Amino acid sequence: MTPPPNRSPHEIVDYLRQSHVFLHDDCWPHYEGDQDELSQHPLIIGSEAVACSPLLGYGEETLEALDAIGFNCAPKYLCPAGANSPTEAILANAPLADALAEGLKGRRLSIFYPDASRSVELIESLVSRSQVEAHQLPSPHEFQRCSDRTVTDGYLRRIGAGTIEATTSDSLAEISSFRSAVGGEVVLKCHHHPTVVAASDKDVASYLRSVCETGLTSPIRAEKRHSVISSPVVAILIDDLGNASLLYVAEQLFSKGCNHVGNVFSSEFDTNGRYDDCLKLAQLIAEENPSMRSGVVGLDLIRLADGRQFIIDVNARFNSSTFPALFVQSAFDEVPYAAIYKKYVSRGIKSLDEVFERCSFEMMSSGYGTLLFSPRSINGELSHFYGVSVGCDAQRALEQADQILQASSRDC
Repeated sequence: MTPPPNRSPHEIVDYLRQSHVFLHDDCWPHYEGDQDELSQHPLIIGSEAVACSPLLGYGEETLEALDAIGFNCAPKYLCPAGANSPTEAILANAPLADALAEGLKGRRLSIFYPDASRSVELIESLVSRSQVEAHQLPSPHEFQRCSDRTVTDGYLRRIGAGTIEATTSDSLAEISSFRSAVGGEVVLKCHHHPTVVAASDKDVASYLRSVCETGLTSPIRAEKRHSVISSPVVAILIDDLGNASLLYVAEQLFSKGCNHVGNVFSSEFDTNGRYDDCLKLAQLIAEENPSMRSGVVGLDLIRLADGRQFIIDVNARFNSSTFPALFVQSAFDEVPYAAIYKKYVSRGIKSLDEVFERCSFEMMSSGYGTLLFSPRSINGELSHFYGVSVGCDAQRALEQADQILQASSRDC
């Protein structure tokens, strides 16, 4: 199924619901600090063909409110409790795997690869069960290519896209040498480990130690730190013919330590063709990568005061902001401002019902409301959840988000 031309948000949501099976498992088995609940994100647009972890930590009131606005509270492929991840649950449950394999017939499998070997094993198992080759978005090969920043930088340069000064290494001497060469501070990244700014060799050494302590084995990405005026993420839908269309543009919000904490988006961000260059780049990226010629691509950019822009990340998959943004776009005739965020809970909250009274799920003509979703429940208490707060302007949206963040912070 090809998405319709000149598609509206409603048509895009309908297309995704009808044509995709979602297995967005983002539980990194060897990294205790990053256990997300992205598997439940597709439920926001009412998708039924979703393989996800149990709906724990919502509470009855919250689920009733979510159900009233189209959230699907009964996914087809609900994994049993107790598994380390949805992937592990499906591999260990033959009836669930058989049902998922049957559901793949005539659909596309949108999948994440936090544990690449187990994810590939799951795909092979599903293909064997269904006797149909699964169309994976992205493919394991493309996931590996996009995860390798050296490869990504190579094809970005070939298509004429700006690439930031960077090096990839696990050597203190090499990263320190690079930091000296670019003249000061660098931004250090490693998978889902917290991003930091390093201003000295001591900072670099400290980061390398912290990465080793978590058990991560991937090399460190070091980028020259620039004075950035904005950090947009441009989400693009590529159809079967390789044509790119803009889904949305969001401005990313970062903490002082350069860690991503959320997004603010509005239809105003993508007017006047300001991001047409990104659409062209997305099509060129798809031409460089045949298995990316359909699906969703997220381009993370930074824009500098001198007018230059760099693509700093290519995500050949749905992003954490994709489904909240699509929900808001399809819920309003004119898209207001919305703040999308992930909140870490710092006190003993057992369910979202405990912050529900501070929220408005109605999202009526007032252009004011909040949607809470995808809580992560560990030993009966929430570790974090996601939210999207809507306002008639950016300040209103951020005020609404702040109200929810305060409601779930330590106050006792």
